[in-house]
Amino acid sequence: MAGSSLRAAAHADLQVIWPAVRAAHLFADKASFERHHAQAPWRVRISSAGAAAVLERWRDELDVLSIRGMWCSEPKIPQMVRELAGVARAQGFARILSPLIPVDCRGSYERAGMKIEETLVSLRIDRTLGGSMRAELPGAVRVRRCTQSDVPDLDALDRACFAPFWAYGVERISSYVEAERVVIAEIEGRAIGYTLCTVERGSGTLGRLAVLPDERRQGVGACLVFDAVSAMLASGAAAVTLCTQQDNHAARSLYRGMGFRELPGELVLLMGQA
Repeated sequence: MAGSSLRAAAHADLQVIWPAVRAAHLFADKASFERHHAQAPWRVRISSAGAAAVLERWRDELDVLSIRGMWCSEPKIPQMVRELAGVARAQGFARILSPLIPVDCRGSYERAGMKIEETLVSLRIDRTLGGSMRAELPGAVRVRRCTQSDVPDLDALDRACFAPFWAYGVERISSYVEAERVVIAEIEGRAIGYTLCTVERGSGTLGRLAVLPDERRQGVGACLVFDAVSAMLASGAAAVTLCTQQDNHAARSLYRGMGFRELPGELVLLMGQA
């Protein structure tokens, strides 16, 4: 791939990359993107041919480097992935994770030696159906906005509800509490569930729904979803979308029962060795 080898971006390069980063909704604003670069410039890559990539550790406790976003022509994807795997290796990571892509686009990543790690489905509800959603909170349960003091409880919830591949970790949860809408459900002060959601340019995203296993099937999850969707619509969202694992049948059933419809096509994350 002559002339297109990736290098660490300089600050001046961020202006060139930012429109693509913004369109992909990778950061809340340009300042956040610039901070990401300033903390570790090697995580933003660019080439003289116009290719670019944004990288980030996937989870604090895993040796996985995630390709948050990548921009190049389709034929160049395998070489790009190989170059980024080299970056991962140089930074001490053992594996590299693809962006979330449609399953039909996996071939280019597989040619770089990656294999499907997770398969997800996406769901959507529009403003009309979302506005008619209803759910009643179980009597003993209370919900409220989170503060930084709730981060340890949220971390414990995450670890109890998700496999290590998906659990966020304290640092990431803290950043979400700072920048997004995070709501916790409690029974007599004991944390039993939470949601994370955001609205950007008229589009709402439910980024997380977690309920402790022994508190499920009692209406807590439905009430948390109702609270999040209502807040996003009130903030101007025309629709709300989310992703969940293909084999998470309980979650898919909950969302469908509340009016979400599953969108056609599956999404995948692929993993490769660094």
